[in-house]
Amino acid sequence: MSETPNQQPKSRPGISREIGQLLDRYTEALTLYARQLCPDPEDAVQCAFVKLTRQSSPPTNCAAWLYRVVRNEALTQSRGVSQRRPDSLPTSVGRKSACQ
Repeated sequence: MSETPNQQPKSRPGISREIGQLLDRYTEALTLYARQLCPDPEDAVQCAFVKLTRQSSPPTNCAAWLYRVVRNEALTQSRGVSQRRPDSLPTSVGRKSACQ
């Protein structure tokens, strides 16, 4: 039986605990890293963790994967901000998140 695109993958036992441990261990460092790249580093980090929970199997190296996803999300945010006119809406208004 195949999953439809709208269904969430079945969660593995202990996934909440694993995600919690990763959050505790990497959130601060990932936020500092993203702060160098974009105006809203917390969003970039949150997006990375959302994407992690949507993976069907965990990445081999979670730390490296998280840093890569945070970097990509932060650069995407930065490109969106740099393309706006100075008199446009603030970055948090009307922006679609890539992690949706």
